[in-house]
Amino acid sequence: MIKYISASLIQRTINNKEEFRALSLAFAVKSRYLSSQLNNFSYSRISNMFGISRNTAKNRINKLREMGLVRQNGKNLVFLSLQELGYGIKNIVIQNHSRVNLNNLKEAERFLRVQAVYIKQSQIDYAVNCIESTKNAKTAKELRAAHSKLKKIRNWNGRVDRGQSINTVKRVSGTGKNNAVNILKWGEKKRLLKKNVRITEVQHVWQETERWKDSDDMRKSFFISHGRTYMVLPTEIKFTVRRHKC
Repeated sequence: MIKYISASLIQRTINNKEEFRALSLAFAVKSRYLSSQLNNFSYSRISNMFGISRNTAKNRINKLREMGLVRQNGKNLVFLSLQELGYGIKNIVIQNHSRVNLNNLKEAERFLRVQAVYIKQSQIDYAVNCIESTKNAKTAKELRAAHSKLKKIRNWNGRVDRGQSINTVKRVSGTGKNNAVNILKWGEKKRLLKKNVRITEVQHVWQETERWKDSDDMRKSFFISHGRTYMVLPTEIKFTVRRHKC
């Protein structure tokens, strides 16, 4: 079972349909074969393995060749590592996928999209943990160290919240809004994550709007019930892995 994958590789391909589908195929094969090698390779074999047409199999393997993720070894095809090396490259420990049917490439794609949301959640958790560490610092040295880590976080707007809106899930998973909702439902079904939908009562809508104006989760839902105004906050998503400490 494959344990590591490059976060950058997922993020680079998530919005490129051909590359992402090819990546999902490589992930499925590497999860199935410990050697990562298909002996006596043929496009028909890939076709039969995953229930796709021979032409589709050929296109995806050729795309993997373009991406540098496979190489020919005589009659055999070797699927190369999905980890990457280099400055700023992060390889993540992926979630247990024993409940995912990787003979079905659609499921492989869904799993990798869930991993994209997990990567985003890891970044959010890291940022929030760093912010909290500045508040809990007991010495000047600890405070300087926490501030130093905060400066290294990219695209952080200073908001202290662990939630992700559906718009954020949609963006990082490379899907539409309805598919983003379905991906989270699928992740729950496969016990990869748990959602915590949060609703809070607000007194002044304009104040809440101002508070969240710089956030990519700005599109909050306000509704009125029994004469009171409520706001739906970004959903907290807890994955079945430990949080990243600052």
